[in-house]
Amino acid sequence: MWKYIGKGSALLGVPARDLTDNEVKEHGTKFIERSGLYKKISKKAKKKVAEPQVKGDE
Repeated sequence: MWKYIGKGSALLGVPARDLTDNEVKEHGTKFIERSGLYKKISKKAKKKVAEPQVKGDE
């Protein structure tokens, strides 16, 4: 995923919004990267919810 950080600036033929990895490949990864209008972001890790601990007879 590529986050749009262009503050209204755009490249001809490239949407001024967050882009998927596939969209970036279509337009050229180096082109998008060098533009300074997009920033590569990692996929957010799923948060693990701690399971409640049950106290047994001690």
